[in-house]
Amino acid sequence: MTVNSVKKAWAKADELFPGDYQRDAQASERAGYPIYMSVIQGSNDHISDLGTCLEVNIGAESINIHINEDPEIAELNEEIEKLKAALEAEEEWKPAKNVGTNMKQEDYLHLENSGDVMTDEKAVEWIAEEFGFKPDMVKIRREVQTYEVNRHHRSRKSAVYERKPLYCATDWNYVRFDIIGNLCWQYEAINGYLYPYEN
Repeated sequence: MTVNSVKKAWAKADELFPGDYQRDAQASERAGYPIYMSVIQGSNDHISDLGTCLEVNIGAESINIHINEDPEIAELNEEIEKLKAALEAEEEWKPAKNVGTNMKQEDYLHLENSGDVMTDEKAVEWIAEEFGFKPDMVKIRREVQTYEVNRHHRSRKSAVYERKPLYCATDWNYVRFDIIGNLCWQYEAINGYLYPYEN
């Protein structure tokens, strides 16, 4: 199918795609173009943004939404992108400290290649034994974010990663979890140490 604007292409993609999706930083970097993965656990459904085409992949089916913009609209959109880039440079976005995950993604991937994935039940048991929390208060989380902050002290989410509980050794492990009670405390267990998780 063909539409005459990027906005209409994404509207059509939203109609076709089952559920929500989010940009996958790793997949996008590997592919060289933006890839948006389904947020549904275990789903491989995704949208590839190829610039002049959105490729909507649902199961074994692939639907192409071609974008054939009016030249005047395309010129305006190009100008908007230039202005956005200039604003981005002026705001001087940098990785934020003390917010989001405390473990670099490359360190997590290194652990993932060497360690074992724990089930949520096993991770709860390990957290309870290691840090003394009551098992029924521990809720395993499998998603973390990184953030950026600009010169005006505004912050934004920069990346979202799926994180499975991993164990390799007493000093090489990772679990993202919450303690649920009257209040909710967020933590990461990293290499045997406990770190607050802020978002």
